Amino acid sequence: MAGTFRGFSFKLPTFTVVCPQTGLTFNMRSLTVAEVSRLKSSLTTPVKATFIVNELLWNAIDTKPDFIQTYEDFKKCVTIRDREALLYGCYIPTFGENKEFEVTCKSCNQVSTLNLNLSNMFSMESYPESLSTINDYNLAKITGDTEEDKVMEKIIERQKEIENSDLSNENFVESEEDPNFKHNKKSHKKENKKEEDINKNDNLSKDEINNDRSILNIRERIELPISKAICVIKQPTLLDEENLFKNIALSAKKQIDTLNETLIIDRFEVVKPGSSVPAEIVTDREDILFGYNSLPPQDKVAINDKFVEAFGKYGMDLSTEYSCKNCESINKFFVDITSQFFRSTFIIG
Repeated sequence: MAGTFRGFSFKLPTFTVVCPQTGLTFNMRSLTVAEVSRLKSSLTTPVKATFIVNELLWNAIDTKPDFIQTYEDFKKCVTIRDREALLYGCYIPTFGENKEFEVTCKSCNQVSTLNLNLSNMFSMESYPESLSTINDYNLAKITGDTEEDKVMEKIIERQKEIENSDLSNENFVESEEDPNFKHNKKSHKKENKKEEDINKNDNLSKDEINNDRSILNIRERIELPISKAICVIKQPTLLDEENLFKNIALSAKKQIDTLNETLIIDRFEVVKPGSSVPAEIVTDREDILFGYNSLPPQDKVAINDKFVEAFGKYGMDLSTEYSCKNCESINKFFVDITSQFFRSTFIIG
């Protein structure tokens, strides 16, 4: 009888991704035709696209760490830079790794067509203090696949020191920017989170994310050069991003680019001259936006530079060099995986 067929029964192809910042491992599956079509028809604004992509990635996970049980867990444990790697892991089985790109020479403006393999362009710099990076390094040393690395050995030694100190391990995170600055992790959670949220975070207390040096727990405290305000920065998660767009006033959403810039700011601290104790701590997102907009440009540069140094350099990269056939100059070509994902969606969808 016609009309009873409900689709084919087979396993979609998958791709394994190790997130560069948190070190968490996911298997991402290919999207279906229906999912690509739905994604294409749903994209209207950048804010809406963010929510849709996060949900799409969650639904496209084939296997994941056991302690990530819910969509909220997923958003708490995955950073924005990790999302790029997950998009790549979803892109390859969905659209394939061989792509054609039109490029323009920076010297003579000659337009050329490149046939590229994304897997050959792929590189990744992992956050060295994630437990997965440390474990991979230790295994490579045992098997003789790598020589001793001074930076990694220093990280491992510091991890051991933390594990041997109950005080450091249980109560405090110290910023390398200011060794004298300590803030109590437990009291900070109680000040900024509802009790039920604290319990949810406790349920996620597995080795990788509960590690004091996990990128999710690091805060870098810097004194801005002109205003002398204290800015505390972090690596934002998917949940940070969604909460920002959910809770910010409609009028502020018009400043979408500036809002995205403030995502890396955990808080501002107002410290009076001669005092080391903050007179005021600014955590409200609209207040942070207002304070950020009032800063001089040199302070903005200082915030961005510190973020790149502490967090921003860890992630995936899709790039290659090519020689222009017209003038023979060497050009570097980068692929933005997010833009490429949507471009392929519109071509195929």
